[in-house]
Amino acid sequence: MCWLAGVSRAGYYRALREQHPEEEDLEVRAAIQEIALGHHRRYGYRRIGAELRRPGCR
Repeated sequence: MCWLAGVSRAGYYRALREQHPEEEDLEVRAAIQEIALGHHRRYGYRRIGAELRRPGCR
């Protein structure tokens, strides 16, 4: 079917995955944004990672 449509199989599955983000990914993104905005965007990825690990979030 991918051959008939003219798309690669990898491209098809990549597009399929991007359309349906995992609920867990959305929660992590929200937590990262909350930490970054709470510290006036002065925290980098290391500090944000430490903040996420602190309360037990993985």
